Amino acid sequence: MRKLSLGATLLAFAACTGEVIAPPPLPPVETGTGGGAPTEQTCTPGPTGVSPMVRLSREQVDHAATDLLQAAFVPSSALTADEKVGPFAANTSVQMTRSLAEQYQFVAEKLGAELEPRALAVAPCADQTNGASACAKAFVTRFGALAFRRPLEADEVTAYVGLFDKVKAASTYALGIRSMVEALLQSPSFLYRVELPPTPETTEAWAVDQYALATRLAYLLWNSAPDQALLDAAGRGALGTDEGLSTQLERMLADPRRQRAVTGFATAWAELEPLSTAATSPERLAGLDPALVPQMEDETVRFLSAALDDERPPMEALFTAQWTVASPALAKALYGVTAAPDAKGRLTLAGTDRAGVLTQAGVLFSHSHAQQTSPVLRGKWVRKVLFCQEVPDPPANVNATPPDPVPGQTTRERFSAHRTDPSCSGCHRLMDDIGFSLEGFDQHGVARTMEGTAPVDVRGSLIGTDVDGAYLGAAGLGTKLAASSSARLCFAKQWFRSGLSRPEAASETCLVKAMSKALENPKGYRALLDTLVHSQAFKERKAP
Repeated sequence: MRKLSLGATLLAFAACTGEVIAPPPLPPVETGTGGGAPTEQTCTPGPTGVSPMVRLSREQVDHAATDLLQAAFVPSSALTADEKVGPFAANTSVQMTRSLAEQYQFVAEKLGAELEPRALAVAPCADQTNGASACAKAFVTRFGALAFRRPLEADEVTAYVGLFDKVKAASTYALGIRSMVEALLQSPSFLYRVELPPTPETTEAWAVDQYALATRLAYLLWNSAPDQALLDAAGRGALGTDEGLSTQLERMLADPRRQRAVTGFATAWAELEPLSTAATSPERLAGLDPALVPQMEDETVRFLSAALDDERPPMEALFTAQWTVASPALAKALYGVTAAPDAKGRLTLAGTDRAGVLTQAGVLFSHSHAQQTSPVLRGKWVRKVLFCQEVPDPPANVNATPPDPVPGQTTRERFSAHRTDPSCSGCHRLMDDIGFSLEGFDQHGVARTMEGTAPVDVRGSLIGTDVDGAYLGAAGLGTKLAASSSARLCFAKQWFRSGLSRPEAASETCLVKAMSKALENPKGYRALLDTLVHSQAFKERKAP
């Protein structure tokens, strides 16, 4: 194996500051058919990387409220934004601030208040006079195991039942149940994914216990806590064998909750967060029907799910598919497609300029400004998220405001300073030449051949990748990404980072390459997950 020259990229990065500097680390690029398959010569499994303790994301708290309590209240509406690892939510700061604690208290009390009128339905008790404590114990034993993702210790059960007894004595059975639930939902055992070492003195990586492994599996596949069947399997020690893990993997991938993990990954990976506020922003809408905004997100989420299960390898489907799963309203309004979907619910894009995720309205809209497209945002997304390459921030003294639209000028022409200003040209060459190739779509994702009175130029080029060279338009970029072993390796890395809430360590290169290799095949997503869940990295933790 040899690496392709990165000399051109090195010189490009030099222009970011006017000095020759080392570029951000780029994924190794293999020549030939390659594919990144691990070999004895190039890849030996190494030590497990460091894993911080992780606090539940806002979305995971939402799912807990739904699964545990069938709640109408949405906790994320009251919780601060998540921390991130790359584009993915990963709350790795252990410290609980006063503000955050108050938010969790508010959420717990809202959920408790909603539960109280239904207390007898969730915690039945035929004899509330003499048998209330026994009923409370049965409830907290069952509910607590689901909330904590492990069986409660005897002293924990005693403490929660003691709280119930105290509240019931002064009030009602229902309020006692509510009080226990509120306390459970504010416990570190609920809010954090706790994975304790065998002894406090442990410094090396250790195998996490069966319940922690079940929790990892559930959040990877469902973005939610284990169900009773998974906890029961953990209690039997069934996750300690490859066969037991595979059995649960197949069961859980057949469950509708699988879509939660795909949704969480897709919205983060495609950086669709701007859509969450766009529907109420007249400036961002600029005449666009606000009802189409959530349909944009839905299209990309459903498309990713379908592409992962496509008959072709996932990367081909993701970037070159001549179909989509957009709603009829979105397809007609923004894509000009009026044909009925096929038996799989897919709308053909044959005869249009669209192919794959790059040309979907939600992706294009999310990487645009309010009144104009953004070759910088679009190109940066491709570099950072699709190739896993870092692009340095601009110098502090550089004005990052995009140039205003000028009648008669295209976006490419208006951004000419990025190519002539030494403080801009290096980094922007890495992004803009990609973004310009997506100029065939406006800020709403509508196809165009003219920008005002000027024809749009969609020529693009790549440097610093394994698929360098010129190409034409979004379809050309999609073809290059589908053929890129670096992009495939990056996609595997993103699933690792999303699934384990941490970046991969250098010692885990072998695993990521094996995950990437799995993506070469049809339905490679399932093979990727199978590779990950059976890995040492998935089964072990090393504390910071």
